[in-house]
Amino acid sequence: MDDLNEEQRQTFAGTLLMAMGLMFGAGAFGGILIFRLSRKMEPIAPEVATPFVVTAVAAASIVVMGMMPFVVSTLFPLVPNDTDETDKPENIWRSRKILQYAIAEGAFFANAVLYMLAGSGYSLAIAIAAVVVMLAIFPNTGQLKKWLARQADAEAAQRLNHRTF
Repeated sequence: MDDLNEEQRQTFAGTLLMAMGLMFGAGAFGGILIFRLSRKMEPIAPEVATPFVVTAVAAASIVVMGMMPFVVSTLFPLVPNDTDETDKPENIWRSRKILQYAIAEGAFFANAVLYMLAGSGYSLAIAIAAVVVMLAIFPNTGQLKKWLARQADAEAAQRLNHRTF
C-alpha cells in the first residue's frame, strides 16, 4: 500500500469499509439462515412463494450475476470518455466495486428471503453462491494496483491510437 498516493489510499479505505458493511449485513442475515437450518424450521409462507416465483427469482439472480462483468464495464469503462474529477482511476474502481457488490447483495437477499419463505434449496444455493461472489470480489490493494496499471496502459494505448502524423 506504500506505492499508492494519499487519495488512492483514502479511496481504497472507503471501498473496503463499504464492502465490510455489506458483508456484515449479509453475514447477519446468513446467521438467521444458519439458525433456521440448524433448527429445521418450516418455511414461513410457502403459499406466497410458489414454484414459479422461486424459479423466476433464481433465474433472474443467475442472469444478473452472470451479466455483472458486462454491466459494470459498460457503465464504468476502462478509459472514460471525458476527463472529470469523478473519472479518476481510483474513483472508477470504487464505483465498479460498489455496483458489483450491489448486484451480488441483491441476489443474496432476494434468494435468502425466498428461502425463508418457501424453503427452496435452489434459493439457498444461489444465496450461498452470491456470498461466494461477494467474497471473491472483496477489495484488496492488489486489485486496486492492477486496476491502476490496466487503466494507465489503456490510456497510453488510446493516446497512441489518436495520434496524428
